[in-house]
Amino acid sequence: MITRILVPVDGSEHSGRAAAFATELAVRFEASLTFLHVLDRVLAREPLKRYVAHLRSEPEPDLYEIESVEKTLARSGEDEGVKLLDRMASAAESAGVADVNTTLLDGHPAGMTIEEAERGGYDLVVLGRRGASGLKGLLAGSVSQRVASDASATVVMVN
Repeated sequence: MITRILVPVDGSEHSGRAAAFATELAVRFEASLTFLHVLDRVLAREPLKRYVAHLRSEPEPDLYEIESVEKTLARSGEDEGVKLLDRMASAAESAGVADVNTTLLDGHPAGMTIEEAERGGYDLVVLGRRGASGLKGLLAGSVSQRVASDASATVVMVN
């Protein structure tokens, strides 16, 4: 029986379809539904890390600007993650899911998804087969593969 469903989302088309499928399952089985977004700050920070390194290499680095850039990056990632989770939760509630939750974590998406699935006692993880486009998409494809192979819960990948 399906009682607790975890859905990692990244804003990609595939994760949107996974969220819709998981929502249908949650309604059908009267299961709780948790949307998870993982902030992969390592990947997101690479361009800004290069910029910060450039700033620090200047004869008189502007430490205030460096700190400001780092704080802005952290806030924007969190803000976007919260907005994404809020949209997913609202759609699920509108579809009739009675118990909808959201979780925002920092770390590697595959590892954090597996940890959250264990910690939360989820019996089903529903995720998109591929994530966002570009380099992130290539890495996200390996995320779904790792979750499918390493999670103890049942994993459904949605095209």
